[in-house]
Amino acid sequence: MQKPVEGGEEAVKSAQEIGAIDKKLETLKQETEKAEFESAALTLATENLRQARQTIDRHVNALTGLRAKFDQMLEAEGIAFEDVVSVSASYGKIDAVIATKELVFFKVLGQNLERAIWRNLWHPWQPRSI
Repeated sequence: MQKPVEGGEEAVKSAQEIGAIDKKLETLKQETEKAEFESAALTLATENLRQARQTIDRHVNALTGLRAKFDQMLEAEGIAFEDVVSVSASYGKIDAVIATKELVFFKVLGQNLERAIWRNLWHPWQPRSI
């Protein structure tokens, strides 16, 4: 004579559902870890670009300051400052790349938040870090 399964069919069904949910949670955890890595890389790249832009801008401004300092002396010798130094700065492309990286960062951040909310809805008794 076979021993009856403890809890019956409902327990088996519940265990299967819990197993499926746990698999989904593990997948979400892996996706979240990947997204966190991407977020960190995006943040670093964006900050490096911002710093590069600031450094370039400072140097452009420094050259502009040199014009004020030497323009009169050079003109007295018949030399235009632009004949010695020519600077043109255009920040459109770097600003566009920074904006794109920020947009992607916030998209990833939103996805992480959604995952965290989903995880906590399924297992509210197991608090998880975001």
